[in-house]
Amino acid sequence: MASVPRSRLLQLTKLQSTLFSHTFNPSQSRLGSKVLRQRLRGRTLVAYYPRKSATVGDLLKGFKRFGLEGWDEEQLDREEKVAVAKIRGKGAPKKIRTKEGGRSAKKKGGGKRIIAVHGLGSDVDWSWVWKDGDRHVNWLKDTDMLPSVAPKARVMTYNYDSTWHVNAPKTRLRLCGETLVSAIHRHREGNTERPIIFVGHSLGGNVIVQVSRSSFPRTQLADILHSDQALLYADANPNFRYLPKVIVGFVSLGTPFRGTKLQALPSLIAWVMAPAGSHRDIIDNLPFDNHNLRDMLHDFCSLRNRILFPVSCFFELYETDYGKRVGISGVAKGMMVEEASATIPGLGNIPLPTDHFKINKFSGPQDRSFLSVSDEIGKMYNDAKEVVRLRENPSRIIKDRKDLLFQKPEATQCIQDLFVTDPFEDKNNLKRKKGGRADRTCEWILGTEELTLWLDGSSEGVTERPVNILWLWGNPGTGKSMMSVFLADELPVVFSKTKGKTLTYFFCDSSFEERRTATGILRGLILQLLQQHPALVGHILPKHNERGMKLFDSFDALWTIFLSMAADTTTGRIYCIIDALDECDREAQETLLKQLDEHQSKLSNIRILITSRPYTEIEERLDRFSNKNLASFDESKKDVKRFVDERVAKLSKMKKYTKRVKEKVSETLRDRADGIFLWVGLACTELEKVDSKDASDEDRLQFMREEVASCRLMVVVQDDKVLLLHQSIKDFLTGSSDDKHEVHTDPFIDEHEAHANLAYRCVNQLILDFQVGKKEQAADGFLSYAVQHWAPHAHQAQSKFQVTDKQAQFFDIESPCREQEQVIITEEVIQAAAGNKEGGKAVMELLLDRCGEQVIITEEVIKAAAGNWGGKAVMELLLNRCGEQVIITEEVIKAAAGNWGGKAVMELLLNQYGEQVIITEEVVIAAARNEEGGKAVMELLLDQCREQVIITEEVVMAAVGNRWAGKAVMELLLDRCGEQVIITEEVIKAAAGNPRGGKAVMELLLDRCREQVIITEEVVIATARNEEGSKAVMRLLLDRCGEQVIITEEVVIAAAGNEEGGKAVMELLLNQYGEQVIITEEVVIAAAGNRGGKAVMELLLNQYGEQVIITEEVVIAAAGNWGGKAVMELLLNQYGEQVIITEEVVIAAAGNWGGKAVMELLLNQYGEQVIITEEVVIAAAGNWGGKAVMELLLDQ
Repeated sequence: MASVPRSRLLQLTKLQSTLFSHTFNPSQSRLGSKVLRQRLRGRTLVAYYPRKSATVGDLLKGFKRFGLEGWDEEQLDREEKVAVAKIRGKGAPKKIRTKEGGRSAKKKGGGKRIIAVHGLGSDVDWSWVWKDGDRHVNWLKDTDMLPSVAPKARVMTYNYDSTWHVNAPKTRLRLCGETLVSAIHRHREGNTERPIIFVGHSLGGNVIVQVSRSSFPRTQLADILHSDQALLYADANPNFRYLPKVIVGFVSLGTPFRGTKLQALPSLIAWVMAPAGSHRDIIDNLPFDNHNLRDMLHDFCSLRNRILFPVSCFFELYETDYGKRVGISGVAKGMMVEEASATIPGLGNIPLPTDHFKINKFSGPQDRSFLSVSDEIGKMYNDAKEVVRLRENPSRIIKDRKDLLFQKPEATQCIQDLFVTDPFEDKNNLKRKKGGRADRTCEWILGTEELTLWLDGSSEGVTERPVNILWLWGNPGTGKSMMSVFLADELPVVFSKTKGKTLTYFFCDSSFEERRTATGILRGLILQLLQQHPALVGHILPKHNERGMKLFDSFDALWTIFLSMAADTTTGRIYCIIDALDECDREAQETLLKQLDEHQSKLSNIRILITSRPYTEIEERLDRFSNKNLASFDESKKDVKRFVDERVAKLSKMKKYTKRVKEKVSETLRDRADGIFLWVGLACTELEKVDSKDASDEDRLQFMREEVASCRLMVVVQDDKVLLLHQSIKDFLTGSSDDKHEVHTDPFIDEHEAHANLAYRCVNQLILDFQVGKKEQAADGFLSYAVQHWAPHAHQAQSKFQVTDKQAQFFDIESPCREQEQVIITEEVIQAAAGNKEGGKAVMELLLDRCGEQVIITEEVIKAAAGNWGGKAVMELLLNRCGEQVIITEEVIKAAAGNWGGKAVMELLLNQYGEQVIITEEVVIAAARNEEGGKAVMELLLDQCREQVIITEEVVMAAVGNRWAGKAVMELLLDRCGEQVIITEEVIKAAAGNPRGGKAVMELLLDRCREQVIITEEVVIATARNEEGSKAVMRLLLDRCGEQVIITEEVVIAAAGNEEGGKAVMELLLNQYGEQVIITEEVVIAAAGNRGGKAVMELLLNQYGEQVIITEEVVIAAAGNWGGKAVMELLLNQYGEQVIITEEVVIAAAGNWGGKAVMELLLNQYGEQVIITEEVVIAAAGNWGGKAVMELLLDQ
C-alpha cells in the first residue's frame, strides 16, 4: 500500500484540532500549555487529590456519627510538644497583623470575588482569550482590562469538563451546578461574607443559575420544580444556603436561558459522534422553550426578586458561522442564542456587536464590547460592599406613625387630619377574615415575567405596553386579595435589604365608606409615604396650614401632593399596591383610572400594581398597560390544590375523618372548586358543622348554595355575558329549592315576573324601532336580543304577562310592527357564511356590502374560514375588506392546518403575516392529523417554518393515527425529520389502532424503524381492538414480529369485544395459536356484551363447545347488550335450561336502550319465570329508550 503523504496527515491533524478545540503543534514546540497542565500545589492540591488511605483522624470522625469516641496518640503527643514549646518561648512566631502586610489587608483587598464560568465544549484556558495571530488577550487577567476595573477583586475561572462530542463525561446541568457550589464553598475557607460577581458565557450562565437553585431552600421551590429536579442539592448541604446572599451581580454573555432554536445541530453531531463517546444529556435539554429551562428561569427570577442583585444580560447581534471552524465558511450559519433566549425581561439587557463565538472575547481595553461589559461589572464591583451591608443589616420596617411624629412634631395635626384608615390594620383584618394564606401559595408570583418587569423593567425593548402599571385581574374568589396581602408582606422585607425602594398599599372595601373612594386611596398611600420618609412632610404641611382639613377632601389637591412626593428623588422608587379597585364606587374608579391613564408618563418614579375583577370600565383604562389574568397562571391552579389540602387537613383533625372520607372530601373540593378559593373556603366552613358520616356530596352542595346566596359576590362576567357565580344564588333569589322539608320564605325575585318584565322591555324596544325607523341593529345589541327572545320570555312569564294598551299594536293579527323584516346578522350567521364550502365567498361579499356594520369578524369567524375546504377565497376577502379585524391566533392556524384543503389557506397566512404565524406543537399535530391534506400542509410547514416545527411524540402519534393519509405524512416526517421521530410504545399503539391505514403505517414503521418498534402487550391489545383493520394489522404483526406477539387474556378479551372485526381477528388468533388461546369467563363476557357478538360467540361455541361456561355474568352482559337479542337467542338455543334468568338479568334487559327485543324474548321463552320486581320497573323507567320496555311490561 502506498504511504500517505505527511502533508495530508498534517491537514487531517489540523482539522481534528479545529473541530475538538485542541492545540495544533506539529513541530512539537514548547508551549505554555504544558505549564498550565501541571498539577496543582499546596492546600488546593491536597483538597483536589484526596488521600488514598484513611488516617486515624478520619476514623475518629466516622466514630462520632455512631456516638463512639477514640483517641490519636500521635496527635496528642504533637499537641503536647507544641504547648510545651510555647511555654518555653520556642513556639512558632506570630503572624504579621500590620496594616501593610497583615491578613486584614489581604482580606480587604481580596474580599470580592469575580467567578467566570465558560460555556459548552469550551476550554478554561482559552475561553476568555482573544487570538489574533501570535497576539493573545485575556480580558480577565490582562492588567489594563478587568483588573483595572476591579483592582482589588480576585478574578477566578471555574473549570468543568463540558466536553460533549467525544469522550464526554456522563454529566448533566444540575451536576455541573452542584459541583460549582461545592468548589466555591471549599475555596472560601469558611468565610461566608465575601461578595461574589458571576460572569457566565453561554451554558456557563445556566450553570450559574443552577448554582442559585442548588443553594436555595427547598421549602420555597419544591412545588415549582418538576419531579426530576425536586431533590435539591442544598437539602443535603444546608451550609450552602448563604451563597445567594453574597451574590452582588451576575453578568451573562449569550446565555441560552430559554434554550436555542439551533439545538438540532449539536444534537446531530453528538448522534454522529456516538461511537467516539459523545453524550447528549445537556444538549437534549437545550431546545428552545424547553420546560426544564423555563422552570429554572422562573426559580432564578424568584430568587433574584427576593434578593434584588443586579443582572446584566448581553446578547449577540450577528449570526455565527459554524462552518468556518472546519474551513467551510457560510455553510452552517445562524443565531445560536437569540435575544428572546439570552435576555430576561425587566433586567438589564444589552446588545453586543459580535457573534456567539466572540461574545466572551475582547481585543483590548478599547473594544466596544469590553467597554459595555466592564461598565456593568464595574458598577457591581463598586456597589458590592454596600449591597452586602444592607443584606446583613436591613433597615427597620416601619408600620406606624411613631417615627414620623417624633421627627416632625409640628405635623401632628396635619397627620391626624390626613388619617382616614390604617392600611396595615386593614391588611391584618383582611388576613383574619379570610383565614390567612395557605402555606407556600402565592410565592410563585415573584418568579413571573410580569412582576419582574414591574419591579425593575422598562418598556424600551421589552414590551409595547407601559410596565409602570401592572393590572392583575380575575373573577371573584380567585385569590387576588391574598396575592396582594402576600406582596404587601413580602416586598417590605425585600426592600429593607436594599436601597431606594419604598412600598405602600391600600385595600379597598365597599363595606367601608372611607375605603371605597379615590380620596381615601390617596390619603392611605400618602400617609404611608410620610411614615417611611418624614422629610416628605414639606410637600403637604404648608398646604395644610393654609386650608386645614378641607385639603384632604379634594382629590385634585391630594393627587398633586402625591405626584410631588413621587418626584422627590430622596425616596427612591415608590411601589404602590391597590387591591380590589372594583370595590370602589364607580365615580372613584373613573376618577383614579383617568388620572393614571393621562399622567402615566409623569409616573416614571412610581410603580402601581392594581388588582380587580375584569369589569369593562376598568379594562378600558388598564388594558393598554401590562396585565394578566391570575387564573391563567398554571401555578394558580396548584395554589387551589394546596389550599384544599390545608383546609381539609384541619377539617380532618377537627372532625376526625377516616382516610376514605378525607380523600373523598379533598377530591370533591378539588373537582368542584374551578379555581375559586372562595368556594373552597365556604365549603369547608359549612363542613365544620357536619359530622363526617353526613358529609355527602348532596349536603356539601346544599350548604354551598345557602352560603353563597348570602354573600354579595353574585355575578361573574365571561365572554361579555353576565352569569351567576353559582346555581345556589339563583335558588336563593327565586326561592326555589329541592328540599321538601325546607321552610320557604318570600323570594327576592319572582321568576315569572322577571320574565314578564324582560318581555315588556323586548316588545317596547321593537315598537320603538318600528316607530323611529332605525336600522342600526349592530349598534344596539338589545334590539337583536329582543327579536330573538321576546316570545320565550313572554311564554315563561305565564299569567304574569298581560298585553297593555301601549303594546296592543304589536299583538294585532296583522301587525306591521311585529312582521317587519328583522334580519339580524349574528356571529353565528357570519360563522356559517365563512364556513360555507361552496358559496362562502359570495355570501360573505353580500353581507359585507349590505350589512357591513353588523359584520363583526371574531376569532370564531376566522377559524371557520380557515377550516373551510374552499376557505382561501373567503380568507382573502376578509383580509382585503376587514384586515384590521382579522387576528391570526393559534386556534386559527390550527384550523388551517387541519383543513383538508388547508395548504392554500396556510400559504396565504404565511405570505400575508410571515413571522406572526407561530407554529406551535398543536398546529403541527393538526397538520399530522389532517386526513386529506395532511402531507401537503406538513410539507409547506417544513419548507417555510422548519425551525418552528418540533416533532414531538404527540405529533408522531397523530400522524400514525391518521386514517387516510397516515402513511404519506409519516413517510414525509421520516424523510425530512428522521432524527426527531422517536417511535415510542404510544406511537406503535396509535398505529396499531388506526382503523383504515393501520396496516400501511405499521408496515412503514417496520421497514424504516424496525429497531425502535417493540411489540408490547398494549400494542397487541390495541390491534385486537381495532374495529376495521384488526385482522390485517394482526396478520402483519404475526408475520413480521411473530416472536414478540404474546397472546394474553387481555388480548383475547379485546378481540372478543371488537364490535366490527371481532370474529375475523378471533379466527386468526385461533388458527395461529390454537390451544394457547385460553377462553376465560371474562372473554365470554366480552363477547356476550359485544353488539356484534353473535358471530364471535358462535365461533367460540363451535371451537370450544362445552369449555365455554355460561355464567350469570355472561347472561347479564348479553341482556344489557344493545344488540343482545341475537346473542341471547344463540345462548338459549345452545344451552336451553342451563341459562338461568335471575333478577339481575331482567334488570339488565329492562335498562338496555334496545331492551324491548331482549325482554320480549325472555317473556316468550320463560313466561312466568320472569319476575318483574320493583328494581326491574325502576330500571325500565330510567331507561332513555324505556317507553317501549315499559309498554311491554304493562301489557304483559
